Amino acid sequence: MVRHGCLIDETIDMHKSRVCKVLLQEKYKEFESEGTNPPICLFSIVDACQNINELI
Repeated sequence: MVRHGCLIDETIDMHKSRVCKVLLQEKYKEFESEGTNPPICLFSIVDACQNINELI
């Protein structure tokens, strides 16, 4: 199953309000100080997602 869609600013704001309660840099440093390998997630900007969807 392939999901096709486009992120909009409202969706990103919703995720920020639910997921990113702390600064990501602070959380990264916290994981790093615990000796664990901090996870890294790269999120595309809205324009990049729209460009990808248009190319598909």
